[in-house]
Amino acid sequence: MLTADQLAGWTGGRWRGGQPDKVAGVHFDTRQLVGETVFIALRGDARDGHDFLDAAMAGGAVGAIVEATSAGVCPEGLPCLLVKDTRRALRDLACAYRATLDPRVIAVTGSVGKSTVKEMAAQMLASSRPTACSRGNWNNDIGLPVSILGMPADTEAAVLELGMNHPGEIADLASIACPSCGIVTNVGPVHLEFFDSVEAIAREKAALLEALPTDGLAVLNRDCDYFDLLERAAPCPVLTVSTARDADLRCIEQDPGRHLAVVHDAATGVEIPLHMPLPGDFNVLNAMLAAGAVRWCGGDWAEIQAALESYTGLPLRWRRHEVGGLVLTNDAYNANPVSMRASARVFCDENRRHDRWLVLGGMLELGRKTKDEHLDLGRFLSALPWQGLITVGEEAAWIADGLAPDRTPEGVVYRCETHEDAARLLRGEATPGSAVLLKGSRPFELERVIDALETQVGESHE
Repeated sequence: MLTADQLAGWTGGRWRGGQPDKVAGVHFDTRQLVGETVFIALRGDARDGHDFLDAAMAGGAVGAIVEATSAGVCPEGLPCLLVKDTRRALRDLACAYRATLDPRVIAVTGSVGKSTVKEMAAQMLASSRPTACSRGNWNNDIGLPVSILGMPADTEAAVLELGMNHPGEIADLASIACPSCGIVTNVGPVHLEFFDSVEAIAREKAALLEALPTDGLAVLNRDCDYFDLLERAAPCPVLTVSTARDADLRCIEQDPGRHLAVVHDAATGVEIPLHMPLPGDFNVLNAMLAAGAVRWCGGDWAEIQAALESYTGLPLRWRRHEVGGLVLTNDAYNANPVSMRASARVFCDENRRHDRWLVLGGMLELGRKTKDEHLDLGRFLSALPWQGLITVGEEAAWIADGLAPDRTPEGVVYRCETHEDAARLLRGEATPGSAVLLKGSRPFELERVIDALETQVGESHE
């Protein structure tokens, strides 16, 4: 619980219209106010939280944090904490509250896999100690502070995700999280709209490691092209993982059919069999990255094994659906050049006994490299064994344009404008039992193809 005086002191604000007796948390979404929550009115490009103060009051908010220049919109009966800038106030609150806690904090960043590593590590730790983690993919200067403010006072371990799309962001987020352990999953050509090279992205990721204490731990992917740059940035011991090189944790055997990976722990000499809840080499690396941090926190291999056995992933991450005789893998949470290649390769390998169809959306935040990256992805896909490709939207059509001219017989590549058109093509062209992968950046909402397919199948049965 927080107090009204703490909120005022930490933000330099003043209460008007009274103040709440107790504060259980702070939130920016009027639809997610639970218990004794204070609503914070944030200004964004599309919405201004000050327009939702009546909704916050109706939703049970015990108070609101508002900018002093908008004090006139505060509804009567709702205590309001007046501050200069609500976004800055949110950051100040998170930093001050974080200073009152003493958990071991693991911070995770990387071009792909950070949400999976975060969830794996949190579930590994939660079986034996009070554990908090970032909600969903709340990894920016809004989501991270709200996640920290939601941490119970008895939290012993926290796993926090740090995202970025512009220079300087990781250092700022690390200063809020104050991690003692940092994980960088990998580095790839993402967010090129804001960075002039992949090396610049690597240096941005390295800012997390630079923020670690000398008695902390950096957990790094030895197979990453920028491993040497990342290792040099760490002022503390480094634990390495790999599927191909000597490392502290190395995968020495994989049996995809049994969902098994065997890991050699160099420190103890033991070999540990791990049940892999998700396919692909990259998810073996994800599991080892999480395990390395958890071991440093005092976790044992038994709880790591048990957590992977019962692992529950995030929505829109490699979720299976059966609709109209088709087996769909929904991996439409997000996409970039690295994750698109990895998902397509694993999908094609995993479904060798079935016809394979790819339903792909575009990739965002690639700046001047947008078209080139889509064309390059098409060239990469030319070497994979699939029977059909459906692109949805203008950007994704460049993927089809990048295919090698003699890659496929005419008629198995389709360019669609809508989710409904893609669903109709799947129903008409894919044979029953075909496997279908859906993948694209979040705004393209590729999961809507599944919704459209379900609707069309339902209508055909009426």
